[in-house]
Amino acid sequence: MNTWLRRVTRYIYRLVTYLVVIIFVIYAVRAVDSTRKPDLMPWHAAQFDQEFRAKSETNDDWQNYLELETRVFKELDAKVMQRVPENAHFSYNRYSKRSRTNPTQFQINWNRSFEMRPRSEPIGTAILVHGLTDSPYSVRATAEILLEEGFYVIGPRMPGHGTAPSGLLTASWKDWAAVVRLAVAHGIE
Repeated sequence: MNTWLRRVTRYIYRLVTYLVVIIFVIYAVRAVDSTRKPDLMPWHAAQFDQEFRAKSETNDDWQNYLELETRVFKELDAKVMQRVPENAHFSYNRYSKRSRTNPTQFQINWNRSFEMRPRSEPIGTAILVHGLTDSPYSVRATAEILLEEGFYVIGPRMPGHGTAPSGLLTASWKDWAAVVRLAVAHGIE
C-alpha cells in the first residue's frame, strides 16, 4: 500500500508539474504574440481637437454645440476618412468613403445629434440619450414613435461617440452630462 501511495503521489506531482509548464508556455506564447499586432488604423488613434468639453459649457448653447459638432465631423473626415489605407477600403468599413455603411452616404447622418419637430404644437419634449459607445442612431426608432405621438424630440450625440473609437479616450461623464444639460435647456426654450 505504501508503494502504491508513492506512485500515485509521483504521478500527481508530475501531472501538476506538466500543467504548470504548459500554462507557463501558453502564457509566454500569448505575451510574445501580443507584440505582433498590426499597426493601428487612423480611427484608432485620431484625436479630435474640436470635440465639446464640459469646461466650455458656460459659454455654449445648443446651437453652438451643433456648430462644434459640425467641426468635429470635418475633423473626422480629414483625420480618418481621408487617411483610410487602400487595403482597408471594403464594403463594411464605415470609415471608407466607398463603404455601404459610411454614414455620410445617407440622407441623414444618424451618428450626429438630431431634432424632430411635430407638425402641430408639441405636447412635450423628449431628450433621448444614447448609450455608451453608441450614437444617436440607436434612439432613432424611439424618436420617430415619440414624434408621431406629438413630442418634440432631441437626440444629442455624446462627446466621443459617433466619430471614431479613439474619440472615447478623452471624453468624460462630465462632458456627457453637460451636453444633456444643453439639450434640456434647448428643449425647454
